[in-house]
Amino acid sequence: MDEVVHECADLLFGTVVVAVDVGRGIVRVEGEALPSAVIERTAEVRHQPYVPLGTRDPGAVRLTVGGAREWVRPSRGRLSRRSYRVRARLGTADLLFTPSSPTSSRLVRGTSYRGDNELGVAERITGGLVTVDWSPEVRVLGATVPAASPSPAEAAVLYALAAAFGTGARFLLGAMLEGAGDAATPW
Repeated sequence: MDEVVHECADLLFGTVVVAVDVGRGIVRVEGEALPSAVIERTAEVRHQPYVPLGTRDPGAVRLTVGGAREWVRPSRGRLSRRSYRVRARLGTADLLFTPSSPTSSRLVRGTSYRGDNELGVAERITGGLVTVDWSPEVRVLGATVPAASPSPAEAAVLYALAAAFGTGARFLLGAMLEGAGDAATPW
């Protein structure tokens, strides 16, 4: 399969280019104000068609940012929304990419979502196009507070994770009810 390339206009970081090669299992992100970020399949594993990169196996995925190897661990991606999380580390900074709705995922600085540590929300549209909304402020316990500002490396990682693993996840109860409805109606 050929590489699909999308160019995005990012409000904070200018032009961002996201290239996805599903066949080879490589996602590349480059931009005017971003370091390069690459997520790639490193091993021959059974291809999972619902994962743009082709796998969520943590032992078969590698992340590099600005040429430096970084740590990344996708979860299995099964029934619960939590199972679609991806953890990453840039130097000593922990990042968590976690579903925020059925179609979008947020990147937070740290190991859990608190509200004030949200960097941005991404949505992967069919074909690999990624849109990102950076969070200028968030609501925490009924108060509006300034959101954390993403570094260029964090921004590159957000685009790469969204393109490689997709975004969003349905709520478990909704997925179960939809499955039960499909099973009960043969037409």
